[in-house]
Amino acid sequence: MIVVDRSDPEELLGADALLACRGALGALRSRLEAEGGRLLWATAGPPCWPEIDGAEASAELRAFFAWPASVALGLRAFEDTLEGVSEAEGGCRLRWSAVEIQKGLRQFLRQTHGALEMLGGVDLTPADPEGEALKVLLRGCVTRQAPRAYEQVACGLFERAREGDEAARWPALRHLLTAMRLASEGVLCVHSAALVDWAVASREGLGFEGAEGFEAQFEGLRARLGGLMLASRLPELPEGFEALSGFLVRLRQGGA
Repeated sequence: MIVVDRSDPEELLGADALLACRGALGALRSRLEAEGGRLLWATAGPPCWPEIDGAEASAELRAFFAWPASVALGLRAFEDTLEGVSEAEGGCRLRWSAVEIQKGLRQFLRQTHGALEMLGGVDLTPADPEGEALKVLLRGCVTRQAPRAYEQVACGLFERAREGDEAARWPALRHLLTAMRLASEGVLCVHSAALVDWAVASREGLGFEGAEGFEAQFEGLRARLGGLMLASRLPELPEGFEALSGFLVRLRQGGA
């Protein structure tokens, strides 16, 4: 089972971005409750892509929710994904997305980037036994495919940087470092400062000047990731599939 490197919320996001995330979460909760849904868990983390419609992105908010069993198990169509962009006072812009619990768990079992970032983000919902149990189960489902998911996103950001988008440089390196630490230590970390400290302690150089230096740095880290993946102790398959399935069944039977 992996470990999640939890970060101080304001240190990871900044006070303004954290306030914006909480405001967007409040609006999402109200919308769900008005339609009979239930917010289960939400986290916030650094933006994957550095911009939203040409403006700087401050954070990403991700959430799981549940429709009532009468909706989720019935024949009528229902929305399993809600998403949008919010802008708060002070200019903080953030992406937010919420997925119905069954879809969210399937995404996690596929080791999608968004699901992994959600697990590594700052908790925004009050701790409760059900939510804590879910997080433990999810940590047990991280596999060797997770670092690869981060590598794929890093490569997309790398191409953007090569095309002249300098704002994509650090996100590209951050995603590689997240993949490297996850593969080598089984620790999921999305916090830039913590990753830099880890890289320095691990003697992974991070200095670069100009486009050529960045490209060499990226390719060097990616080659290092390949070696770490070969030696990784992460499991090939999720270890908690049956427990996660049982969680969903109990949730539905409980009225969610």
